[in-house]
Amino acid sequence: MGHRVDHGDARAKPVLLDRWLEVAREEDGERVLGRGATTARALCGVFRFEHDALAPLLQVLPTVIHAGARAIEARPSFAGALARLRSELREARPGAGLARCRWLELILIELVRLLADREPAKLAALGATQDAVVARAIAELVHDPARAWDVDTLARTVGVSRATLARRFLEATGAPPMAYRATLRTEHARRLLRETALSNQQIAHAVGFATVQAFQRAFRRETGATPSAVRAKPRAAHG
Repeated sequence: MGHRVDHGDARAKPVLLDRWLEVAREEDGERVLGRGATTARALCGVFRFEHDALAPLLQVLPTVIHAGARAIEARPSFAGALARLRSELREARPGAGLARCRWLELILIELVRLLADREPAKLAALGATQDAVVARAIAELVHDPARAWDVDTLARTVGVSRATLARRFLEATGAPPMAYRATLRTEHARRLLRETALSNQQIAHAVGFATVQAFQRAFRRETGATPSAVRAKPRAAHG
């Protein structure tokens, strides 16, 4: 599955990762494409988790968390961690390998914090990660927001009864599964309205509504505002 990092601008021509790697040059440990104002840089790393206790946490994280330049610049700790990682990549100093691992860990923390600010319901599950069933249920809702979920379908997907899921979900999150789903969809729609040029119809489809009218009614019910009003507000520095 491909991912876009262009704020949803339909005019932007997508670039496949294989093509990127083929044409990008390497500078100081980064992949670089373009020059001047149109330069794009990719700093890649891999995290290996060796503790089973972290598995539920990984399940509730989305496949991609995008942090653009504006979002990073607005967070001095994030920008500082990236700068230190770049420094360790450029210079072969004693302990550089260990330092790189530690700065990568801090960058992961910054990404999770960024997600928590953007769409807090996605990270509300962090307090519920001791319950693997609830964590998996939330992961299903996060990763497939457009699916026609109900409690029965969600319970079957995670392998428990409807009553068991409803009880454990409420205990872990303080909300019933479908109320939690409504919050997730609203947060996702709000971010798309503020950060992309997607139409209301496209956003409605992306968050699982059959019609734009149903989306607009649900959005206003959850937020007290219309999608158009949210879109008219100045964009936050999410990059």
